[in-house]
Amino acid sequence: ANGPKTVLGVQLPGNGMADGEAVIDLLASHPSTARHISQKLVRRFVSDDPPEALVNAAAETFLQSDGDIKAVLRTILTSDAFWNAPPKFKQPFELVIGLLRGLSYVARNDDRLGRGMAQALQQMGHMPFMWPAPNGYPDDGRYWMNNLLPRWNLPISLLSDNRIGQPDYDRLAALAQTGDGDPFDALMHYFIGRSLTDAEQQVVTDFAAQVPGNEDAKTVASVALVLASPAYQYR
Repeated sequence: ANGPKTVLGVQLPGNGMADGEAVIDLLASHPSTARHISQKLVRRFVSDDPPEALVNAAAETFLQSDGDIKAVLRTILTSDAFWNAPPKFKQPFELVIGLLRGLSYVARNDDRLGRGMAQALQQMGHMPFMWPAPNGYPDDGRYWMNNLLPRWNLPISLLSDNRIGQPDYDRLAALAQTGDGDPFDALMHYFIGRSLTDAEQQVVTDFAAQVPGNEDAKTVASVALVLASPAYQYR
């Protein structure tokens, strides 16, 4: 509306477009905005339950830096809370892209691969641009934990069904030789950043013993099992 107005306790003289820009500046510099953005960033990078102290520190950086997101991220990523953060359950989109990139997946047909991955995301409830509210899909791992079957099936399908493509096995074989010890352990460090625990290794060993075929077939099936396991489903 034309004429003077009061927004967030600030008097605006009624200067048309300039008033609109002033309102945006008021909202951008408001403490509630700093806290809201900081909480979302801490939830994304640290924990589904953002530590209050870190949210406050990030919000303070936001206000002091005039909304410099890089400075806010520096506060978050250099905090003890970040370096000691618990594993976070991957969103489906993150899982799908991570699998394709990690496997260096080569499509036989880009359209078929695209449709296949879209179907997988739809089954997981994470189709891009389909969330009805303007706040975006939840960035809380607990939201995604009740629909595990398609998350288990996807890595198994990518490693066993070559109708739409296949991993770059030559590259994976080369990666398996990068360590000083067991090639499978080198692959585990590549995919999950660590060796399997004794309990995890026993599960994989027992599983591989039941897989028909040669050692390559057993290795591929074992990798698929790990990618479907909690070791890979969390980041």
